[in-house]
Parts: sequence; C-alpha cells; structure tokens
Amino acid sequence: MVFKYQRQIDSLLSEGLRLPPLHAPNGMAAYRYVFSEDNQNNHRPVCIQNPGRKLPDNEKFSGYALSCFDSQSKAEQRYKALCKSFKRTPKAIGDSLSSGKLNNEDGLVTTPDKNSGHFDLYESDSCDLSKTFKIIEILWRN
Repeated sequence: MVFKYQRQIDSLLSEGLRLPPLHAPNGMAAYRYVFSEDNQNNHRPVCIQNPGRKLPDNEKFSGYALSCFDSQSKAEQRYKALCKSFKRTPKAIGDSLSSGKLNNEDGLVTTPDKNSGHFDLYESDSCDLSKTFKIIEILWRN
C-alpha cells in the first residue's frame, strides 16, 4: 500500500526507525476530533499541520498518521482531560467529534490501546475522511 505521506515515512525508515505493527481496519468504527467550521487541518496529521514539530523517535511515525479512538465515550473522556490540562485544546485539535467507518482502502491502523482506545490511521494515498466522516457531537461551545 502507498501511504498518503509516503515520502515522509520513507525518510524516517531511512533513518533506521521502524513503523509500528499495522493491520487492516476491516470496517472498524473510528472517532476523531475536528473543527465544526471548515478547517484545512481537519483530518491532517500533526506533522503535516506543523512540519517543524519535534517528536521523540518512538512517536515520529505517529506524526504522519491520524489520531483516532475506537469508541465515542473514550474519545469524549480524553477530550475532557485534554481541556483540563490544555486550555487551547478546542483551538488546537477541534471543537467537535466526528465518526465514520474505516475501510481497508483507507489505509492501515495500529491496534487500539486497551485503556484509552487511541489508535493511529496511516492513510492510503486515496483516503479522504472528509468525505466519509460526519460530525456527531459538538464537544466545546464558546
């Protein structure tokens, strides 16, 4: 599979870093934070939004993947925790929760963390979640 950010991934591989174990999503449900207003950063990985962002070696690949959760309740719980510790959360990662199903054509995923439900989606070059994910909840209101 060719990933959307294959050039960046290849560069990390050339540095000797290794991708985490990945597998097909097989239609799994996923939840992501987005902005309710049109925003170019919806469904864009953090290192694409901010190319100068520095991450530790064990998180560098994740910077070119989309952060997702396997349940609505776990995504909501994490959002509340983020808002308590980082007041700019709604402006940084979004004010809403979107959801959709991840098909095998969308890319490959890491195994969701048992406690947080967080996982990464490494998008295929043809993936466009803005066409398949819909906002299901406003998480923050001014």
